[in-house]
Amino acid sequence: MRQRKTLTCIWFAFFLGALLIVELYFWHTVEVGGQRAPIALSSGRAAIYGTVISIYGPIIGAIIAFWFARPFKPAPSGAHDAFRYKLALGSTALFNVVVLAMLARYHFAQAGMLEDATASAKTMAWALAFLITWPNYFYFGSKIPQGRNEG
Repeated sequence: MRQRKTLTCIWFAFFLGALLIVELYFWHTVEVGGQRAPIALSSGRAAIYGTVISIYGPIIGAIIAFWFARPFKPAPSGAHDAFRYKLALGSTALFNVVVLAMLARYHFAQAGMLEDATASAKTMAWALAFLITWPNYFYFGSKIPQGRNEG
C-alpha cells in the first residue's frame, strides 16, 4: 500500500507544482513600454488553470477512483507487481517533467505568447498520455492479493 500512496502523492505534488508554475506567471513581470507588467493578467487565470486541470484532472481522478474500486486482476506475482510499480513510477516522472518543462519555459525564454506555452504543455500531455495511462491505471486498478505485502 505504501507504493500506491507514494505514487499518488507524486501525482498530487506534480499537479501542485504545475499550479505553482502557472500562478507565478501572474506575479512575474516584464518590461512593456517602460513599465513593469505581469506576464499574465488575472482575467486569464481561469483559462490557464483550466488547461492545467484538463491535463491532470482525468489522470488524478482515475487514480482516486482506483483507490476505491480495483477492477483488474492482481499481478501473478510480487515481481510482476514490482515491475508494474516501476513502470508506473518511471512513466509518471517522464510525463510530469516534460509537462512542467513546457509550462515553465516562458519563465526562462519570453518569446511567443504565454498561451502558446500552456497550449504546448497540453498538446505534449495528450501526446504522451499513452506513457502514463495504462501503466498507472493497471497499477492502481489491480487488486492486491491477500497476504502480499506491497512494500
